[in-house]
Amino acid sequence: MVIQSEGYASLIEYLSESIVIFNQGHTDGHQPMTIKLFIRYQMVEQMSLLFEQNKFLIPQEKIYIVEEFDQAFDDLSEVLGKNMNNKITESQRTFITDFAGLLKNLFDSQLKPI
Repeated sequence: MVIQSEGYASLIEYLSESIVIFNQGHTDGHQPMTIKLFIRYQMVEQMSLLFEQNKFLIPQEKIYIVEEFDQAFDDLSEVLGKNMNNKITESQRTFITDFAGLLKNLFDSQLKPI
């Protein structure tokens, strides 16, 4: 559904163009959360919001959506590599929040009634 779409390819391109944000050596000493944990948190938040807004989804559709979010997480992990275990910076937090929101928007566009 979403993972094979042109929109998702554009989203990954956006990530690739912004990769410099994740190569920063500076971390906020007050941030106990890693990039990996924050990405997972944002994915769960967006998925929960998607399910709340689309109560008509049947269990099989929800499972498929969870699998697609997992694939997106795996793609992020592959692109970010070893940086996934770094402490998150504020600019990384902002980017990930935006990225997860854009991913949800792709799902929203696929779930709109025709």
